Amino acid sequence: MGILSCFAKNLLGLNNSPKKINQGCAVLLYHRIFNPSIDAQLLSVTPENFEQQLIFLKENYEVISYQTLIHRLVEKNLCDRSICLTFDDGYVDNLTEALPLLEKYNMPATIFVCTGNIGKSNEFWWDMLENIFLAQNEKYLNWNALSPALDPIIVRYQNLQESFKSLNQEDRTILLSNLGKLCPPRENYRTMNLQELSELNSSELINLGAHTENHYSLGRIDQETSAQEIIASTQKIREITSSRHISFSYPFGGELDCRDDLDHVFKSENIDAVFLNQHGICNNNTDLKRIPRVLIRDLPSAVFGEFVNNLWN
Repeated sequence: MGILSCFAKNLLGLNNSPKKINQGCAVLLYHRIFNPSIDAQLLSVTPENFEQQLIFLKENYEVISYQTLIHRLVEKNLCDRSICLTFDDGYVDNLTEALPLLEKYNMPATIFVCTGNIGKSNEFWWDMLENIFLAQNEKYLNWNALSPALDPIIVRYQNLQESFKSLNQEDRTILLSNLGKLCPPRENYRTMNLQELSELNSSELINLGAHTENHYSLGRIDQETSAQEIIASTQKIREITSSRHISFSYPFGGELDCRDDLDHVFKSENIDAVFLNQHGICNNNTDLKRIPRVLIRDLPSAVFGEFVNNLWN
Protein backbone atom coordinates (compact mmCIF):
# COMPACT_ATOMS: atom_id res chain seq x y z
CA MET A 1 0.00 0.00 0.00
CA GLY A 2 1.05 3.60 -0.49
CA ILE A 3 3.13 2.92 -3.65
CA LEU A 4 0.64 4.50 -6.06
CA SER A 5 -0.41 8.10 -5.50
CA CYS A 6 -4.08 9.02 -5.11
CA PHE A 7 -3.93 10.65 -8.55
CA ALA A 8 -2.48 7.51 -10.12
CA LYS A 9 -5.09 5.30 -8.47
CA ASN A 10 -7.89 7.51 -9.74
CA LEU A 11 -6.33 7.55 -13.20
CA LEU A 12 -6.15 3.75 -13.27
CA GLY A 13 -9.67 3.37 -11.92
CA LEU A 14 -8.47 1.62 -8.77
CA ASN A 15 -10.52 3.90 -6.54
CA ASN A 16 -13.80 3.11 -8.30
CA SER A 17 -14.64 -0.18 -6.59
CA PRO A 18 -17.07 -0.14 -3.63
CA LYS A 19 -14.22 -1.12 -1.30
CA LYS A 20 -12.45 2.16 -2.06
CA ILE A 21 -15.27 4.50 -1.06
CA ASN A 22 -14.69 6.83 1.90
CA GLN A 23 -11.06 5.97 2.51
CA GLY A 24 -8.87 7.45 5.22
CA CYS A 25 -7.26 6.64 8.54
CA ALA A 26 -9.11 5.84 11.76
CA VAL A 27 -6.98 6.98 14.70
CA LEU A 28 -8.00 4.82 17.65
CA LEU A 29 -7.81 6.19 21.18
CA TYR A 30 -6.99 3.89 24.11
CA HIS A 31 -6.12 4.72 27.70
CA ARG A 32 -5.45 1.57 29.72
CA ILE A 33 -4.81 -2.11 29.04
CA PHE A 34 -5.97 -3.34 32.40
CA ASN A 35 -8.60 -5.48 34.11
CA PRO A 36 -9.90 -3.27 36.95
CA SER A 37 -12.42 -4.06 39.67
CA ILE A 38 -14.13 -0.75 38.85
CA ASP A 39 -13.97 1.35 35.70
CA ALA A 40 -16.25 4.33 36.26
CA GLN A 41 -14.82 6.33 33.34
CA LEU A 42 -14.60 3.32 31.00
CA LEU A 43 -10.89 3.82 30.35
CA SER A 44 -9.78 0.19 30.40
CA VAL A 45 -9.59 -2.54 27.78
CA THR A 46 -8.65 -5.94 29.19
CA PRO A 47 -5.41 -7.49 27.91
CA GLU A 48 -7.44 -10.38 26.49
CA ASN A 49 -9.73 -8.12 24.48
CA PHE A 50 -6.86 -5.88 23.43
CA GLU A 51 -4.98 -8.82 21.97
CA GLN A 52 -8.05 -9.94 20.02
CA GLN A 53 -8.53 -6.38 18.77
CA LEU A 54 -4.92 -6.28 17.54
CA ILE A 55 -5.37 -9.61 15.77
CA PHE A 56 -8.44 -8.28 13.98
CA LEU A 57 -6.62 -5.12 12.93
CA LYS A 58 -3.58 -7.01 11.70
CA GLU A 59 -5.72 -9.34 9.60
CA ASN A 60 -7.95 -6.65 8.11
CA TYR A 61 -6.17 -3.28 8.02
CA GLU A 62 -2.85 -1.56 7.50
CA VAL A 63 -1.78 -0.24 10.90
CA ILE A 64 0.46 2.80 10.44
CA SER A 65 2.59 4.89 12.77
CA TYR A 66 1.85 8.49 13.67
CA GLN A 67 4.82 9.56 11.52
CA THR A 68 3.38 7.73 8.49
CA LEU A 69 -0.02 9.29 9.13
CA ILE A 70 1.48 12.79 9.22
CA HIS A 71 3.49 12.15 6.06
CA ARG A 72 0.41 10.95 4.19
CA LEU A 73 -1.65 13.90 5.41
CA VAL A 74 1.01 16.32 4.23
CA GLU A 75 1.30 14.53 0.89
CA LYS A 76 -2.50 14.11 0.68
CA ASN A 77 -1.97 10.42 0.11
CA LEU A 78 -4.49 8.77 2.46
CA CYS A 79 -5.87 6.57 -0.31
CA ASP A 80 -6.66 3.37 1.61
CA ARG A 81 -8.35 2.48 4.85
CA SER A 82 -5.78 2.40 7.61
CA ILE A 83 -5.51 2.45 11.40
CA CYS A 84 -3.30 4.47 13.73
CA LEU A 85 -3.08 3.51 17.42
CA THR A 86 -2.78 6.05 20.23
CA PHE A 87 -2.92 5.99 24.04
CA ASP A 88 -3.58 8.89 26.41
CA ASP A 89 -2.27 9.61 29.92
CA GLY A 90 0.76 7.30 30.31
CA TYR A 91 -0.41 4.62 32.74
CA VAL A 92 2.22 2.05 33.70
CA ASP A 93 0.19 -0.72 32.05
CA ASN A 94 0.99 0.87 28.68
CA LEU A 95 4.48 -0.56 29.29
CA THR A 96 3.67 -3.76 31.15
CA GLU A 97 0.58 -4.89 29.24
CA ALA A 98 0.24 -2.95 25.98
CA LEU A 99 3.85 -2.96 24.78
CA PRO A 100 4.36 -6.76 24.84
CA LEU A 101 1.21 -7.22 22.73
CA LEU A 102 2.12 -4.40 20.35
CA GLU A 103 5.52 -6.03 19.89
CA LYS A 104 3.99 -9.47 19.47
CA TYR A 105 1.90 -8.25 16.53
CA ASN A 106 4.37 -5.60 15.32
CA MET A 107 1.96 -2.71 15.81
CA PRO A 108 3.22 0.89 16.13
CA ALA A 109 1.56 3.23 18.62
CA THR A 110 1.87 6.74 20.02
CA ILE A 111 1.52 7.24 23.76
CA PHE A 112 0.61 10.73 24.98
CA VAL A 113 1.92 11.25 28.51
CA CYS A 114 0.50 13.56 31.16
CA THR A 115 3.86 14.58 32.62
CA GLY A 116 2.89 16.02 36.00
CA ASN A 117 2.61 12.56 37.55
CA ILE A 118 5.86 11.12 36.20
CA GLY A 119 7.66 9.24 38.95
CA LYS A 120 4.89 9.72 41.52
CA SER A 121 3.03 6.91 43.25
CA ASN A 122 -0.27 8.77 43.57
CA GLU A 123 -3.15 8.16 41.20
CA PHE A 124 -4.38 10.62 38.59
CA TRP A 125 -6.97 12.97 40.06
CA TRP A 126 -9.93 11.35 38.24
CA ASP A 127 -8.87 7.93 39.56
CA MET A 128 -8.50 9.35 43.06
CA LEU A 129 -12.08 10.64 42.94
CA GLU A 130 -13.23 7.21 41.77
CA ASN A 131 -11.32 5.58 44.62
CA ILE A 132 -12.67 7.97 47.24
CA PHE A 133 -16.33 7.99 46.22
CA LEU A 134 -17.00 4.69 44.46
CA ALA A 135 -14.36 1.99 44.83
CA GLN A 136 -14.92 1.52 48.55
CA ASN A 137 -18.58 0.57 48.16
CA GLU A 138 -19.59 -2.66 46.41
CA LYS A 139 -22.84 -1.20 45.07
CA TYR A 140 -20.87 1.21 42.85
CA LEU A 141 -18.38 -1.25 41.38
CA ASN A 142 -20.43 -1.86 38.24
CA TRP A 143 -21.51 1.75 37.76
CA ASN A 144 -19.98 3.75 34.92
CA ALA A 145 -20.25 7.19 33.33
CA LEU A 146 -22.80 5.98 30.76
CA SER A 147 -25.18 4.82 33.52
CA PRO A 148 -27.79 7.00 35.21
CA ALA A 149 -26.91 8.49 38.57
CA LEU A 150 -27.90 6.14 41.39
CA ASP A 151 -27.92 8.52 44.34
CA PRO A 152 -26.42 11.78 45.70
CA ILE A 153 -22.98 10.15 46.06
CA ILE A 154 -22.83 9.58 42.30
CA VAL A 155 -24.05 13.11 41.62
CA ARG A 156 -21.36 14.52 43.94
CA TYR A 157 -18.72 12.40 42.22
CA GLN A 158 -19.87 13.55 38.76
CA ASN A 159 -19.90 17.20 39.81
CA LEU A 160 -16.36 16.95 41.18
CA GLN A 161 -15.19 15.22 38.01
CA GLU A 162 -16.40 18.22 36.04
CA SER A 163 -15.08 20.88 38.41
CA PHE A 164 -11.61 19.28 38.63
CA LYS A 165 -11.14 19.71 34.87
CA SER A 166 -10.41 23.40 35.43
CA LEU A 167 -9.53 23.52 39.15
CA ASN A 168 -5.94 24.64 39.75
CA GLN A 169 -3.44 22.02 40.85
CA GLU A 170 -2.91 23.48 44.32
CA ASP A 171 -6.61 23.33 45.19
CA ARG A 172 -6.91 19.87 43.68
CA THR A 173 -4.11 18.65 45.93
CA ILE A 174 -5.63 20.15 49.07
CA LEU A 175 -9.10 18.77 48.37
CA LEU A 176 -7.88 15.30 47.47
CA SER A 177 -5.57 15.06 50.46
CA ASN A 178 -8.47 15.91 52.77
CA LEU A 179 -11.00 13.69 51.02
CA GLY A 180 -8.72 10.71 50.55
CA LYS A 181 -7.03 10.29 53.90
CA LEU A 182 -8.43 6.76 54.21
CA CYS A 183 -7.86 5.83 50.54
CA PRO A 184 -4.23 4.98 49.84
CA PRO A 185 -3.21 4.81 46.16
CA ARG A 186 -4.18 1.58 44.43
CA GLU A 187 -1.56 -0.62 42.84
CA ASN A 188 -1.13 -0.27 39.06
CA TYR A 189 -2.86 3.12 38.91
CA ARG A 190 0.26 5.25 38.60
CA THR A 191 1.87 6.76 35.54
CA MET A 192 5.27 5.57 34.33
CA ASN A 193 8.48 6.89 35.87
CA LEU A 194 11.42 8.21 33.86
CA GLN A 195 13.14 4.84 33.65
CA GLU A 196 9.95 3.16 32.40
CA LEU A 197 9.31 5.91 29.88
CA SER A 198 12.87 5.53 28.60
CA GLU A 199 12.33 1.80 28.27
CA LEU A 200 9.10 2.41 26.38
CA ASN A 201 10.79 4.97 24.16
CA SER A 202 13.52 2.47 23.29
CA SER A 203 10.99 0.36 21.38
CA GLU A 204 11.04 1.07 17.64
CA LEU A 205 7.25 0.73 17.66
CA ILE A 206 6.57 3.49 20.20
CA ASN A 207 6.42 7.25 19.82
CA LEU A 208 5.94 9.41 22.91
CA GLY A 209 3.80 12.55 22.75
CA ALA A 210 2.75 15.30 25.16
CA HIS A 211 -0.58 15.45 27.01
CA THR A 212 -0.10 18.54 29.25
CA GLU A 213 1.37 18.66 32.72
CA ASN A 214 -1.75 18.50 34.91
CA HIS A 215 -4.54 17.28 32.63
CA TYR A 216 -6.69 20.38 32.58
CA SER A 217 -9.44 21.00 30.08
CA LEU A 218 -7.52 23.69 28.18
CA GLY A 219 -10.71 25.22 26.82
CA ARG A 220 -11.90 25.94 30.37
CA ILE A 221 -8.78 27.67 31.69
CA ASP A 222 -6.96 30.82 30.56
CA GLN A 223 -4.72 30.95 27.51
CA GLU A 224 -1.50 31.63 29.45
CA THR A 225 -1.93 28.60 31.71
CA SER A 226 -2.84 26.48 28.69
CA ALA A 227 0.39 27.49 26.98
CA GLN A 228 2.42 26.73 30.11
CA GLU A 229 0.80 23.30 30.37
CA ILE A 230 1.78 22.43 26.80
CA ILE A 231 5.32 23.81 27.06
CA ALA A 232 6.07 22.01 30.35
CA SER A 233 4.77 18.73 28.98
CA THR A 234 6.59 18.90 25.63
CA GLN A 235 9.87 19.83 27.30
CA LYS A 236 9.72 16.79 29.60
CA ILE A 237 8.86 14.46 26.72
CA ARG A 238 11.63 15.94 24.59
CA GLU A 239 14.15 15.23 27.38
CA ILE A 240 13.23 11.55 27.09
CA THR A 241 12.92 11.24 23.33
CA SER A 242 15.45 13.84 22.08
CA SER A 243 13.04 14.34 19.18
CA ARG A 244 12.96 17.71 17.46
CA HIS A 245 9.30 17.33 16.51
CA ILE A 246 6.65 16.07 18.88
CA SER A 247 2.92 15.36 18.82
CA PHE A 248 0.30 16.52 21.32
CA SER A 249 -3.15 15.37 22.38
CA TYR A 250 -5.70 17.49 24.21
CA PRO A 251 -6.85 16.20 27.61
CA PHE A 252 -10.50 15.16 27.29
CA GLY A 253 -10.31 16.48 23.74
CA GLY A 254 -13.91 17.49 23.20
CA GLU A 255 -14.94 20.70 21.49
CA LEU A 256 -15.13 22.59 24.80
CA ASP A 257 -11.69 21.29 25.83
CA CYS A 258 -9.79 22.73 22.85
CA ARG A 259 -8.66 26.22 21.88
CA ASP A 260 -8.11 28.26 18.71
CA ASP A 261 -5.39 30.54 20.15
CA LEU A 262 -2.52 28.09 20.66
CA ASP A 263 -1.05 27.84 17.17
CA HIS A 264 1.93 29.98 18.15
CA VAL A 265 2.65 27.57 21.02
CA PHE A 266 2.41 24.54 18.77
CA LYS A 267 4.80 26.24 16.35
CA SER A 268 7.34 27.31 18.97
CA GLU A 269 7.35 23.83 20.51
CA ASN A 270 7.73 22.10 17.12
CA ILE A 271 4.45 20.24 17.63
CA ASP A 272 3.71 18.78 14.22
CA ALA A 273 0.34 17.17 14.99
CA VAL A 274 -2.47 17.76 17.48
CA PHE A 275 -4.98 15.01 18.30
CA LEU A 276 -8.50 15.43 19.64
CA ASN A 277 -11.03 13.11 21.23
CA GLN A 278 -13.69 13.82 18.63
CA HIS A 279 -15.17 11.03 16.56
CA GLY A 280 -14.15 11.01 12.93
CA ILE A 281 -11.91 9.61 10.18
CA CYS A 282 -8.78 11.37 8.90
CA ASN A 283 -8.85 12.22 5.22
CA ASN A 284 -6.65 14.25 2.91
CA ASN A 285 -8.34 17.47 4.04
CA THR A 286 -7.81 16.88 7.77
CA ASP A 287 -6.16 19.77 9.64
CA LEU A 288 -2.90 18.58 11.25
CA LYS A 289 -3.85 20.57 14.36
CA ARG A 290 -7.29 18.95 14.66
CA ILE A 291 -6.89 15.24 14.04
CA PRO A 292 -10.01 13.30 15.13
CA ARG A 293 -9.80 10.06 17.06
CA VAL A 294 -12.17 7.19 17.78
CA LEU A 295 -12.50 6.25 21.44
CA ILE A 296 -12.21 2.49 22.01
CA ARG A 297 -14.02 0.70 24.82
CA ASP A 298 -13.57 -2.82 26.17
CA LEU A 299 -15.14 -4.59 23.20
CA PRO A 300 -14.78 -8.31 22.40
CA SER A 301 -13.35 -9.18 19.01
CA ALA A 302 -16.59 -9.63 17.04
CA VAL A 303 -18.17 -6.41 18.35
CA PHE A 304 -14.91 -4.52 17.89
CA GLY A 305 -14.57 -5.74 14.32
CA GLU A 306 -18.07 -4.63 13.40
CA PHE A 307 -17.51 -1.29 15.12
CA VAL A 308 -14.26 -0.60 13.24
CA ASN A 309 -15.63 -1.73 9.89
CA ASN A 310 -18.56 0.65 10.29
CA LEU A 311 -16.38 3.68 10.97
CA TRP A 312 -16.24 4.53 7.27
CA ASN A 313 -20.00 4.22 6.74
